[in-house]
Amino acid sequence: MLSSGHYQILSVLSRSGAKSRTELAAELGLSKAAISALVRDLLDQEILSEQDPVYGAGRPSVPLVVRANAASFIGISLQDDPAVVVLTRISHT
Repeated sequence: MLSSGHYQILSVLSRSGAKSRTELAAELGLSKAAISALVRDLLDQEILSEQDPVYGAGRPSVPLVVRANAASFIGISLQDDPAVVVLTRISHT
């Protein structure tokens, strides 16, 4: 079961693309420990994946992304003739 914290992370990553745990903590106003626990859950459920580390000053940053096959959504409108069908993914790409 996903919490509101999980949904906040997924919302940011699906809108903005890859972000590190530090960037997520700053954007969502959550502690780094809270972000780490939520991200760990999403990694364990194979909803998120880690990209190659980005090296700079200090500790390497590990970008997180929503896996392309994590979830898909279908929408069908029967109000028009012909019917309209839309398929989308949760990932940014």
